[in-house]
Amino acid sequence: MPKARRLGNYLKATDFDNTIIVRIETPGTLRDTDLREDKALELSVTPHIPPQWKTGGRDPKDWTLNRTSESTLLEALGENTNNWTGKLTRVNSVKQNVMGNMKDVLYSEALTPEEQPKTQEKITTGSTTPGATNITEETTRWLRYHELLIGEVIDEGSWNNMPKPIKQELAGLNLIVYVDGYPTLSPDTAQVLT
Repeated sequence: MPKARRLGNYLKATDFDNTIIVRIETPGTLRDTDLREDKALELSVTPHIPPQWKTGGRDPKDWTLNRTSESTLLEALGENTNNWTGKLTRVNSVKQNVMGNMKDVLYSEALTPEEQPKTQEKITTGSTTPGATNITEETTRWLRYHELLIGEVIDEGSWNNMPKPIKQELAGLNLIVYVDGYPTLSPDTAQVLT
């Protein structure tokens, strides 16, 4: 007897460009799949940033985890999936050979503690703090040229084009913070330009 296929709103590689941060909305359920003898964990996720799927909307999507993604999340978030609700994870789309066919495969990547949402702390170094080390002239020029990015998520192009020494200096001063997993120039960055 043929197996009936469930129709659902499943997370697909076409829903985002290469990488997306998603929020886990449910503890997940175990379900049968054609590719595994054991049951696979299925989660409901919503896009975190950007605020909607590439195809539009913010409706939750079901994501059936492959073994690698399941192991990654188990290691990062613990074995009790009830504690996963509200947590963030990065999903990457990778072209891979699956049973002789090239397919888009989704993999989870645990966020580092620095990338997890947290409250911002005021900077304790910078040009406005007496006795503190001033930032370099090169970093100051870069900040003045990119002043519109202050307090905003740094887009992928700007992040990739930012010179490594400037990234390191800003990170060392706690001026690059991670908001929901994305690099952001802290609003406190404006202090070093005054």
